Amino acid sequence: MSSIFNYDSVNTFLSSELDRRKRKNENYSLRAFARDLKISASQLSEILKGSAGLSEVKATDLAALLKLKPSEKKYWFDLV
Repeated sequence: MSSIFNYDSVNTFLSSELDRRKRKNENYSLRAFARDLKISASQLSEILKGSAGLSEVKATDLAALLKLKPSEKKYWFDLV
């Protein structure tokens, strides 16, 4: 995972993470990423487009699933 500190929005960070996972596995998809994040593919798509945000609860869940370190979590919540 690239450093979250290189991003200025949740959607660009998640988009980059999706791209990184696709490079690692050519069969990896948005649907697989959504499954791994425990959200619907349509919700992930909306977040990536920037047309939907994250609730505090969902942001907390995603931070845990993305295995963010404490300092990264703080920055993550600033982005949210």
